[in-house]
Amino acid sequence: ADLFKEPPPTKPDWWQQIVERVEADFKHAEKGFLGHFELAVKLATHNAQKPHSLVEADAESILCSLLTDFKNWLWPILDKDFSNDKLRAFWIMLDTGSTIFCGMLEDGVLKKGFDILDNEEFSHWLLRHGMKENPTLNGPPVRGVYDLAFAYEHGKNRNIAAGVGLRGLIRLGLTYKGAFYWMMQAGMGDTVFTPLYQVLQRRGVKFKFFHCVTDLVVGADKQISAITVQPQVNLTVGEYNPLIMVKELPCWPSEPLWDQIDPAQAAVLQGQHIDVEEVCQPFLAIPAITLEHGKDFDSVVLAISIAALDPICGELRSSPSFAAMLDNIQTTQTQAFQLWVNQDEKTLGLPENTGIMDTYVEPLDTYANMSHLIVRENWRRDLNLRNIAYFCGVIEDVPNETQAGADLRAKKYALDYLHQHLAHIWPNALTPEGDFKWDILVDPSNQQGAERFDSQYWRANFEATERYVLSVAGSIQYRRKAHETDFPNLYLAGDWTHNGLNAGCIEATVMSGMQASRAICGVPQTIVGENDDWLIGEGSKTWLQRK
Repeated sequence: ADLFKEPPPTKPDWWQQIVERVEADFKHAEKGFLGHFELAVKLATHNAQKPHSLVEADAESILCSLLTDFKNWLWPILDKDFSNDKLRAFWIMLDTGSTIFCGMLEDGVLKKGFDILDNEEFSHWLLRHGMKENPTLNGPPVRGVYDLAFAYEHGKNRNIAAGVGLRGLIRLGLTYKGAFYWMMQAGMGDTVFTPLYQVLQRRGVKFKFFHCVTDLVVGADKQISAITVQPQVNLTVGEYNPLIMVKELPCWPSEPLWDQIDPAQAAVLQGQHIDVEEVCQPFLAIPAITLEHGKDFDSVVLAISIAALDPICGELRSSPSFAAMLDNIQTTQTQAFQLWVNQDEKTLGLPENTGIMDTYVEPLDTYANMSHLIVRENWRRDLNLRNIAYFCGVIEDVPNETQAGADLRAKKYALDYLHQHLAHIWPNALTPEGDFKWDILVDPSNQQGAERFDSQYWRANFEATERYVLSVAGSIQYRRKAHETDFPNLYLAGDWTHNGLNAGCIEATVMSGMQASRAICGVPQTIVGENDDWLIGEGSKTWLQRK
């Protein structure tokens, strides 16, 4: 009853007219600012169903004014006690939704698209439009934007362009089909890259594994005139076959298939733990190859990750826009660890129907229950594998570090996680004293205690080709589209290009590849999601009517 002691708000001249137009039952205006919220909901619903019936220029500002008045009235009441989970969740959703909605209206996003916001950092934009820092700015919807995009500059500071963050959040929440997430039915490489590789191979594409590009040469006509490539090993076969079969599924192995590599070279690589699938480590006896324009290639698609481009693109810096792209697109390290466990979710205490959990503790903020992949993996039956868990997040950059050093840090983060944070996900995985139950880990070597963790998986994605592409504020303007290279026969592909999503993900990568294809041969003409037509202009009318 205390909620309704506030006197009813004074109605401006347009109030009753709007009430009548949206056919709102406003008999309860005496309830104070709750009436503002009721009218705002009615107005928004009416405008969505009949987007062109309210033509007054101030109709949108009226709606935002109503929502703001309601939030300003409600905030002092709720701020007294946020220990109530339902009230806190209600406020976070109300504050997030209304701030984003009104911010987009005030900044003209519905008419100009999301790109106009990309010079401002997402959190700064939200605060500028009135979002409460606590609990909303640090709540799950906003944190999820950063965690899903690994959007931590240098692995520690939140930073994502406001337009990119908003576009991703709204498309995730309002344009998904069938399910919010789709769980892969095998590993990423095996469900995504293996089919692509097999299709291209059947179409006659020639793959040269264990070759690294070391230089792109620009000719007098500004075209790419030559490409220097360094073979890393000699093969014992005519064409390297990269796949292995695991339960009738073609898969990528975790290391090269040594029986297809010169035995002497394989012995050196294995003995020195050199990963030729990551770093250019050629044997000096193998001469470099120079590919020539007009003889070996006509067009070049540069699809190497941007963090690895600078050492091979020195001559391309003759283009100011290309140089600016190299200098301004940032990346970050990520880390992951995986557990194979001999207890099921119920025994571990995992809440039912938990598939993916995000916005948890930093830096390992994301957890995925991948137990549905047990049928895909080839473990001995006596090991009793019952659960597979993936954990990932960013890892802070450390100057002059090595892969081994970064991996050691990733292992320490994983072990700390097991002791300090896992209890909230798997409460039964720890002893009453708070120690992790090492015997639940599946270990084919049957080691004891903490040594059983050595049979699990952890890694820092350290190499330049592995670093995650960021979308920090102010950087999107430096991204180039597939054909915007200043070199007539050079095209770009990758999630670091200006592709429409402009964020690190498979979707952006595929879109950029389609854009490169269109730039070369004109196909495909339509690429879903490469612009904001679904939100603005006629696209918004169709979208609103469909919704």
